[in-house]
Amino acid sequence: MRRRNNRFWLKTSALVVAVVSRTYVVYVLFGAIARLFGRVESIHMTYPAESRFREAYTFQAPFLRRLYRAFDWTPSPIALFWQGGKLGLTLAVPSDEAALVARENEAKLRLLLRRLRLIQRLVGASQVTLAGILPSLIARNRIDTGGLVVADPRPATRRALLSAIDQVVESDFDGKRPPILLFGGAGYVGADLKAALEANGDALCIIDVKEGAESAETCLSRFRGQPVLLVDVARRGALAPQISRLWPELVLLNETYPEPTGKMLAALHSRGIRVRHVAGVAGTLRPSLPGAYAGAVPCCAAHRIGETTKAVVIAL
Repeated sequence: MRRRNNRFWLKTSALVVAVVSRTYVVYVLFGAIARLFGRVESIHMTYPAESRFREAYTFQAPFLRRLYRAFDWTPSPIALFWQGGKLGLTLAVPSDEAALVARENEAKLRLLLRRLRLIQRLVGASQVTLAGILPSLIARNRIDTGGLVVADPRPATRRALLSAIDQVVESDFDGKRPPILLFGGAGYVGADLKAALEANGDALCIIDVKEGAESAETCLSRFRGQPVLLVDVARRGALAPQISRLWPELVLLNETYPEPTGKMLAALHSRGIRVRHVAGVAGTLRPSLPGAYAGAVPCCAAHRIGETTKAVVIAL
């Protein structure tokens, strides 16, 4: 009963914050307080990758869904995070990925980016980071950001993935570095990671539908039955059609957002495949994000990156 009451007040408070956030008052006050005690290093904006995550990311009550539609494109605060010794503010919009990428909503997305630019000024943040596919979407479609400079998420994601790969090599391959199959290796994040792994001297096979990469069938057939590490940085669900081609000696490291579905995990486990997931980087985020991202700061939100930055890797 007590937990239910706490949840009710959390949802009610979130609704009040969402309403107040439209006036920017909350950011004026937060910025003033932050300047007294230090500085906000960054603002990170996330979104529910699917509609089923909407309640968890923005604390919405289903019976208030109609009311919340007025705030679908309004970012509101959902958490504070501490990473690399610096403070960050996490915002979220209720709009899911399908709405954010829809061409007919580009004008709304441009307005959202202008709002973020104003929020950045009000709180005095040094940079703004965006979750999921938003950075690549903006770059690919050359969307006018209204003066907002979006931080490139690839250096932080690359550092987190290199840390995660090192951890999985130690835990699952007894420290002996296996061949790495990079699924989605010609994409926005994948191409950047590919260059880093090549510089490291890793044996690589790049799987992608884009030019210059191998097909999944060709690459998987070459290594079938061998101990290999499959790193998935492709779009969510892209790996699902290939599960029947995987084998027990293979370990899957997932960076795709959000984490694999329960159905996909069951299919992987039924084939004896160990699944590891990059929850984010070491740091503190309160309230924590749900599911497989609890206990970490999202990779794309990290604002202090270096050789000592460590990924949080969990078994799924």
